[in-house]
Amino acid sequence: MCCIWPMSDSLFTKIIQGEITSYKIHEDDLTFTFLNINQTNRGSILIIPKLQIDNFYDLPDADYQAIFHTAKLLSPVLKQAFGSARVGLVIEGFEVPHAHIKLFPLNTANDITNSNILMPSAEEMTEIQNKILEIL
Repeated sequence: MCCIWPMSDSLFTKIIQGEITSYKIHEDDLTFTFLNINQTNRGSILIIPKLQIDNFYDLPDADYQAIFHTAKLLSPVLKQAFGSARVGLVIEGFEVPHAHIKLFPLNTANDITNSNILMPSAEEMTEIQNKILEIL
């Protein structure tokens, strides 16, 4: 594969390893999910494979399927936790060279733009995390 970095290079790998604090939502053998610190909408989460590969389409099939399975598992949880009309999914991956999915609770198509970024306090992030975990 063309795009595998040493495990210590990715910010997300450091989050998985506990070197950087995160607001964890879910973890299984192949994926790790946590709140996005740049909350586009309250409840925005990141789903990452534990395998550090830049592009999602370069992931082995099991890891690819696992991140989408996690998205399917958590989407109704986000919808219920935040009373949203829908849950949006984005893969763009410009910020960190580690494949990831962004899930957003949505009420309109405009809810998924970067112009909506919120910067919640640690207390607000814990509140958002707990709201999701109560349903999960």
